Amino acid sequence: MNNCEITIRKFQLIVKLLHISNLNLLLGKYCLFLVINLPLKIYNKFNNDDFEKSLNRKMLTAKNIKKNYGNLQVLKGIDLEINQGEVISIVGASGAGKTTLLQILGTLDKADSGEVLLNGVDYSLLKDKELAKFRNEKISFIFQFHNLMPEFTAIENVCLPAWIGGKANAESTKKAEDLIQLLGLKERAKHFPSELSGGEQQRVAVARALINSPSVVFADEPSGNLDSKNAEELHQLFFELRKQFNQTFVIITHNEHLANMADRKLVMQDGIILV
Repeated sequence: MNNCEITIRKFQLIVKLLHISNLNLLLGKYCLFLVINLPLKIYNKFNNDDFEKSLNRKMLTAKNIKKNYGNLQVLKGIDLEINQGEVISIVGASGAGKTTLLQILGTLDKADSGEVLLNGVDYSLLKDKELAKFRNEKISFIFQFHNLMPEFTAIENVCLPAWIGGKANAESTKKAEDLIQLLGLKERAKHFPSELSGGEQQRVAVARALINSPSVVFADEPSGNLDSKNAEELHQLFFELRKQFNQTFVIITHNEHLANMADRKLVMQDGIILV
């Protein structure tokens, strides 16, 4: 297959992604990334008029969040406030409710009671289309597994959320190039995921999460699939990005070193926050 045919196939895939109503039918394991990580704004580290105003501003508030699955009460009244530019770690034993809380904060699930406000907007008051648009513009995710699309190069994977958001190819590519270079992947930009190391794959996933300038990045065990060296580099990267862009991170982790690096470490046990 020549380069032209590959390009046409990629274009056809993007067109399908823009129109298909059930992404799971098309992408299987990739649908979660595509549903929750398609923000419309392009990440702009150079021109952010609100940057100074956002410093230390209360950004995310959760009030009395409760969640049951059948007769099992998973969250028992969570109260939480997070400021713009904070790095928050959430730790606790398996089953403590960490992932459920992250999913509710990230609009992937709904609380049975309580409210979550991001930039003053109450999730529960939004209709489905409004919620999807809000999620697309304000929220991004990094997972334990990179979930890069194997048919796309590193830079194309980074561009994908912007393309699906309707941004011009030239604009999207320029932003992706800036992030790729910032994350030390300039020489790997045109490589496919199978040609990248685990650490490089996860850095591409970080760039993909940042390209649309989300208000908050939720990370669920982001270094859980990495060796100690790459894990440490990823941990340092979060704080470099916070320093450079005032980016907010909420990170679930079992890595005590990463947890202790955070501005605040929240300990969950049996559906409540102890610290």
